[in-house]
Amino acid sequence: MGIVIDFNTVPSSLSQADMLAPDDPDLKLIQLVDESRRLKVRLIELNRLIEQEMERRSP
Repeated sequence: MGIVIDFNTVPSSLSQADMLAPDDPDLKLIQLVDESRRLKVRLIELNRLIEQEMERRSP
């Protein structure tokens, strides 16, 4: 029996790793990729905030 996931209704906080069985051998890799993506987004946001602050402080 398979599971059908409608990605239009899945909450954005639900990651691919959350949909796998806990004993799936690829789970750790997927969790690392998910974390890497989250960190990349945070770095981009921090960079944007730093640039805004530098522009605000420049004469």
